[in-house]
Amino acid sequence: MGERFKDVGSAKRNILETLKTASGAREDIAFLLYHIIAADPGNEAENLRYLFEVSEDVESNDEVHVEKVFSEEEKYKLKSTYGKVIRGAVESLLQKGLTADQFYAELWEFISENKILDDEKVRAFALFYIWIDVRIPYFELDPGMKMSNEEYRSLYKKLSSYRKKARFILNLPGAQRTERASRLLDMLDEFQDVRERTVLMTQILRLSDRSEMLLARLLKERGGEIEEREDKG
Repeated sequence: MGERFKDVGSAKRNILETLKTASGAREDIAFLLYHIIAADPGNEAENLRYLFEVSEDVESNDEVHVEKVFSEEEKYKLKSTYGKVIRGAVESLLQKGLTADQFYAELWEFISENKILDDEKVRAFALFYIWIDVRIPYFELDPGMKMSNEEYRSLYKKLSSYRKKARFILNLPGAQRTERASRLLDMLDEFQDVRERTVLMTQILRLSDRSEMLLARLLKERGGEIEEREDKG
């Protein structure tokens, strides 16, 4: 994603340098980044996009300590007061089917001009809260496949044995993620019909979510057993 930013300006260089060197809480780093972006008039949306598209691939060496800006109590209050508004704004923009340039332009407009975000700390917190949203960075996507409920149910029944096999693969003990993934890919490759592959993929995603939830619950229960044993000495 960073390839499109080959000719970076000074703001982008400062963003990258901050990401490479900053040590501190992410919300405090976001406060610094907000000021870097806001200090480059006319390029804010482009700089915001740069931050969101490259930050995940940059590892900091922690050389520069970033001053504490938000206390834990203040961060909690900001989240309680503005969290739903910020998430709602992102949700609204995601539903509009914008180009990436349009999305980031409107996103910066929300951060910088929305009257609810009434001071720089709140606006910097909004940038932070959007930064940690799993739907960021933004991608322009082609239209996905849609089908009627009747067709989906028909294919769902037809693929019953494959669905059971996928469930078995996902819950097989001792298997690495790469083993599970390669087995599932092999199974998907058995189908020439893209509609059948799509329906099976929806089931794999659903089963994967369930298996992750089951694993988390088992680990939690297992952790409770270990803690109980430790308490008993």
